[in-house]
Amino acid sequence: PSISKLLSATGEFRRNTERRSEDVDLLVSEFLEHCPIDSSRARLAIRRMNAMHAKYKIANGDYVYVLCIFACQALMFIDKHGWRRIHKNEKIASYVYWRYIGEQMRIKEIPDS
Repeated sequence: PSISKLLSATGEFRRNTERRSEDVDLLVSEFLEHCPIDSSRARLAIRRMNAMHAKYKIANGDYVYVLCIFACQALMFIDKHGWRRIHKNEKIASYVYWRYIGEQMRIKEIPDS
């Protein structure tokens, strides 16, 4: 995806690798640990993430790509290495959750499944 080109062009992965990783961890943790529907902390984290990305011209498809990684990667890892496979209802719940996050980030054209 073109997001790699943008990250390379900004130098964020070369110059600020650790800071960027910590920023992502802190922000994503806020809306994973606190329900974004009723948590001001989670909503603030999403707004902050939107503000951080607003200064760059990021294609919607890149946002969708990264959202899908967050939505699917952990489930795929658990299915492969966990003590049991992820139940269909857990997959649906994860999709609904990450779709909501994507909508709060104003991401368009999020896949229906």
